Amino acid sequence: MNDVTFDNDDNKYGKFVLHQYTNMNGPDDVYGKTPNFNDIEIPIEYCGAANHYWVQEKPKYYCSKFDESHFLHGGFTGDQWSTVRLITHFCDNSEEAKALRSEENKECASEEESKTYFENVITGFEVSSK
Repeated sequence: MNDVTFDNDDNKYGKFVLHQYTNMNGPDDVYGKTPNFNDIEIPIEYCGAANHYWVQEKPKYYCSKFDESHFLHGGFTGDQWSTVRLITHFCDNSEEAKALRSEENKECASEEESKTYFENVITGFEVSSK
C-alpha cells in the first residue's frame, strides 16, 4: 500500500481479505466432493515496510498468515481444486464492525470514495514461496 497511514483492520474504506476456495476437505482429500465449495478466510497482517525506487513513499506490506490447513491444488480441468483470491471488501457499516474501529474511522466512506482510494493506493502484489 502506498499510504503509510493505512491499517487493514481500522480504516473507513475497506479491507483486503484473502479467501481460499476449495471443493476439498483438506490437502489429503482425493475425492473433492464437497457440495459447492468451502470459503476459508486466510488472515492478513502488517509485515513491515520496504524501500523501492519506483514509489515515492515506503509502501506498507501485508502478508498472509498461511498455516497447515491452507493449500493450493488442481487445475482448470481437475475434479479436486483449491485456489486463493485476494478480495477488497468495502467498509462494513454494521454496529459490530463500527465497535472494532477507532473513533476517527467509525463512519464508512462512500462506495465511490472507497473505489477511488483503493485505485490510488494499491502499488502492486508480490507472491513468494518459502
